[in-house]
Amino acid sequence: MPLNPAWKDYSINSICTESDNYAVFELGDIETDEILYIGYGHLLTSLITNLPMRTNLENETNGYKYQLTNNQNQSIRKLVDELQKFYSRYNRFPRYNKPNDLYLLQYEKADAQFAAMELMGIE
Repeated sequence: MPLNPAWKDYSINSICTESDNYAVFELGDIETDEILYIGYGHLLTSLITNLPMRTNLENETNGYKYQLTNNQNQSIRKLVDELQKFYSRYNRFPRYNKPNDLYLLQYEKADAQFAAMELMGIE
């Protein structure tokens, strides 16, 4: 299932209406439809946490899309899927994904949760 095709305005008023369920989300530029970052986690918390990134990106990030998932493991698997699709299409990763996000791609999907836990220092 793809992420919601319609961009939503990345503003505090918009994101405060979202649930805090697990999700995979994209932050991007509504005007150009460029995806700048793909992330996962509790949706509301993640969007609020990343809101300062709008300023750091010189207001490039003015929209978001998401797909809710049932749990953290499903979110990580969907993140890996979305990053792989992005790379296949553009031969690069989103501009603002960090190397730790891309670290997950070296694992098979079944091991993605363990890779994420390792990154977070959880044993």
